[in-house]
Amino acid sequence: MVIQIDIVPHADNRLLKVSAVSDRYCWRGEQALAGVDSPQRIVFEVRELPAGHYDVCGEILGPAGQLRGMVARRVTLKPRAVSGTV
Repeated sequence: MVIQIDIVPHADNRLLKVSAVSDRYCWRGEQALAGVDSPQRIVFEVRELPAGHYDVCGEILGPAGQLRGMVARRVTLKPRAVSGTV
């Protein structure tokens, strides 16, 4: 799964926290932000996630750890097709 989060650079942006949570699996990642010098798009490539429904959430935190912004989506990851002869 590829998770892309677009952010508006701001002097108070310090940390981006991302999670993908299903009934059976949980993945979490973080990316330090450099305020106005942060990229406008952050990409996380999450490998080996099992198929299922995931709640994906991104949170931008400020200098004191306060929540500055948030985005959430529910996504469905389908099973990978298996190639080869049966």
